[in-house]
Amino acid sequence: MERKTSEQKLATNQVYLNQLEDIKVRVPKGYRAEIQEYARNQGISVNQLIIRAVQADAKANNYRLNVPNGMKEVKKETKE
Repeated sequence: MERKTSEQKLATNQVYLNQLEDIKVRVPKGYRAEIQEYARNQGISVNQLIIRAVQADAKANNYRLNVPNGMKEVKKETKE
């Protein structure tokens, strides 16, 4: 049975995607699966894992990141 996505849902998704940018990360063959498994074991996405890693590195180097609006979880973690 095929489910159709409503026009409203498609529009909402597009608004969300327009707020984002992509970064491509290249890793050695086989390492992607290791990173995905690690993220899964942490209960987060690879995207969240990378954002947290960047935040931790910035914090360790006393660099204040300007976290954009719409990243509530990241903003909360940055304030702590």
